Order: sequence, then structure tokens, then C-alpha cells
Amino acid sequence: MRNTVISMFISIIVIIAIYAIIGRFNEDFAVKTNPIAVALGLCCGSVITWLISYRKRKKDPKAQQKYALEKIENKDERNVSLRGKAGNFTFLVTLLTLGIITSIFYFMNYEIPTFISAGAVFVHIVSYLGALLYFEKKE
Repeated sequence: MRNTVISMFISIIVIIAIYAIIGRFNEDFAVKTNPIAVALGLCCGSVITWLISYRKRKKDPKAQQKYALEKIENKDERNVSLRGKAGNFTFLVTLLTLGIITSIFYFMNYEIPTFISAGAVFVHIVSYLGALLYFEKKE
């Protein structure tokens, strides 16, 4: 699982580097003029990396055993508790960051970025509360 994530990030970095190199020499293909091409390249690179990893895992019996052990380890109570604590900490840090950014935009009199970041804070809180209610009912 970890190797899949690492290979996905490496492929994304390689694709960005290729776009940057091509954009350096070909102004029509530059990132500043064609962001859709960059987004499409990132998505395609991620999907291709996932497909290669999935096929490799399905064909190799050692990889299947390793994947089964990872699934068991991921369901371990201690690991679930650690992921929950890390998720809560990440939630608070993200919420604090968005709040600071919203305040900075407000004091700089930037109306549109203020509304966008305030909307992001609102979506962040609502999604947290929605997930909390959903998982409390599920248990």
C-alpha cells in the first residue's frame, strides 16, 4: 500500500516535470496557458499508476499475502485509534489554517477570497459534523 502511494507521487512529480520542461520550450503548452492539460495529466498518471499496482497485486501471490496482512493490520484497534487521533489533529490544524487565512483576507479587504475561504471553513465544519453523526448512528 505504501509503495503504491509513493509510486503515485513519483509519477505525479514526473508528469509535472515533463509539463514544465515542455512548457519551457513550447509556449502554447505552458502550464500558465493550459491548466486543464496539467490536471488531466495528473489524473491520468494517478489512474495508470493505480492500474499497474492493482494488476501486479492480483498476479503475484506474495503481494496478495502481503495485502491480506496489511488489511488485518489496518483493522487493529491500536492503529484505528492512532488514525482517529491523527485525523482529529489534522482537522483542527486545517480548521485553524482556514480561519487564519479568512481573517487575513478580511483585514486586507479582499471580499471574494474571504467568502471562498469562509465557505471552505463552513464546508469543513459541516462535513465533520455530518460524518460524526453518520458514524455515531452506524455504531
